[in-house]
Amino acid sequence: MTDFYDDPSRMEPSFQFYRVRTVGDTLGDTFDFVRRHFREMFGGLLVIVGPLLLVQTLVAASFQGAWLDAFTTSGDAFTDPDTVLGFYGDFGVRIAVTWLASLLAYAFMTAATFGYMQLVEAGRGGTISPAVLWEATKPNILPLLWISLLSVLIVIVGAVVNVLPCLGTLAWLIGFVYLMPVFWIWQPARVFGGGTVARAFVQARQLVHGQWGPTFGVLFVLIVVMIAVGIAVALPFSVLGFVLGAEGDTTGPLARLLLLSSTVLGGLAYFVYVLAYVGATLHYFNLVERSDSVDLARRVDDLDDLDPPAEPAAW
Repeated sequence: MTDFYDDPSRMEPSFQFYRVRTVGDTLGDTFDFVRRHFREMFGGLLVIVGPLLLVQTLVAASFQGAWLDAFTTSGDAFTDPDTVLGFYGDFGVRIAVTWLASLLAYAFMTAATFGYMQLVEAGRGGTISPAVLWEATKPNILPLLWISLLSVLIVIVGAVVNVLPCLGTLAWLIGFVYLMPVFWIWQPARVFGGGTVARAFVQARQLVHGQWGPTFGVLFVLIVVMIAVGIAVALPFSVLGFVLGAEGDTTGPLARLLLLSSTVLGGLAYFVYVLAYVGATLHYFNLVERSDSVDLARRVDDLDDLDPPAEPAAW
């Protein structure tokens, strides 16, 4: 639900977005936001992204089942490069569908998360149905997808133009690390700052300039947390798979069940990316507040709007 200013006719978002934050504040607010809005946000994300994840999981599971069948029947011949290439050629459509579903799931997850935060920032937290979230998601899909593709393209082009074997690799690595925070802030800059994709990149670069260290710090910690969650989810299956491999049971029913279960959880692992998007949004508002003092200006305007005290009656 939303809180209110002293003026009941004006609503305030249930979460303070424009606020100067330290690295610890940003991380704490990220987890606090997810905790507060977990049921409503993830319920909407499941409706929007769930069908794509289901398609991806089913196709991936069928591909992996076919791989096990081919490995069982081919035996040592399946290690032959021609046999492997022939197998992947036969199942190229399934691979393409899996990649496409993964790309769309990523795009929809990103757009829906930022769309949800837009609605909360507008004071609609607690009243966001999946239908409402979908309407807020649609305008974000293409711009955020373009930003993701452009980010990858910039990294690839940087690697391609790497001419000098040693100095070129080092320069590319330094450039990639330097641009990571800019790429991270690029998406919320487009969603909340408006304008074109190019203008959002310029704004992201300007905001990160002078605040690169804290931005990289928040991003690094969130990446570590997401990797830790992924390892925690996959660890039981990895241990069981190692035990089955040691016993030579790599194609039996239990191995197939293990493979299917890990595939399903791998699809659900997409939801851990929400932490990165929420953190990017809150850090973006932190950078904007540091640069433009938006919240401070609003509070000053609120004070100016207050009616002066009435003059005492003359006797």
